[in-house]
Amino acid sequence: APSAPAGGAAVAAGRRARVEAGRRGADRGGGAGGVRGAAAAARNVIFCTASGNLLDLRGSGHVVRNNWFGLDPTGAFVSADADVVYLYGANNVSFLDNVVTGGTSLVFGRTAVSVLGGSGLVFQGNFVGTDATGNADSGAPLSHGMVAAPGPNEPSNATIGGSAPGQGNVFAGNAYYGLWFHTAATGNVVRGNKFGVGADGTTALGNGLAGLRVGYASTSGITVGGTGAGEGNLFAHNGGAGVLVQDGWNHRIRGNSMFD
Repeated sequence: APSAPAGGAAVAAGRRARVEAGRRGADRGGGAGGVRGAAAAARNVIFCTASGNLLDLRGSGHVVRNNWFGLDPTGAFVSADADVVYLYGANNVSFLDNVVTGGTSLVFGRTAVSVLGGSGLVFQGNFVGTDATGNADSGAPLSHGMVAAPGPNEPSNATIGGSAPGQGNVFAGNAYYGLWFHTAATGNVVRGNKFGVGADGTTALGNGLAGLRVGYASTSGITVGGTGAGEGNLFAHNGGAGVLVQDGWNHRIRGNSMFD
């Protein structure tokens, strides 16, 4: 396995980066999970025990695929007092088939994945808040799963999940919200994901608050689910609502499954 870095990884603004381990092949389509980057030689393992973001991306056109963030080479959670993955004004990023587990800071707002502005994010096939199998809690006690909020511009036109096999994400086991579109998020699409349920679709692994929260101020045009095959999301076992819509306009919530 790669040696663990002493601190956070960073990419300079304006540079195009590829942070990618060997592809999992058939595992990408596995709806029941399977260890991300199962072979030790086929993954990057990125963690630290000090403060600092593990991955800081700016600029455009980055590809981040098949990595472990916040887990050590054995798959055990490692404390990180920061946002684990931090995207600041990054456009057209492909974030695929990664495992991301959140920091442990008591500061409100620490997240596994923090998206501040940017447009065109494709976020598919990731486990957020779980261990590498997608079916157990990572052990990170104090974190949101993913938060999209304003940075240099509005977070817009992101694709979170998808209808094809392997495109959906798992947002589960997070202490707070699984996914939160915070302020001024617009035109984002959320389809084919699991919130509060493991990758196998049955294991109860609730987020502490709502599975998905839409809004704090001025959100618009968020699509959650759909009527096509595979477009609906699964919400279950969360500590709050499956979907909490606090504000905004022109949101579409269709074709999802919601359970206690």
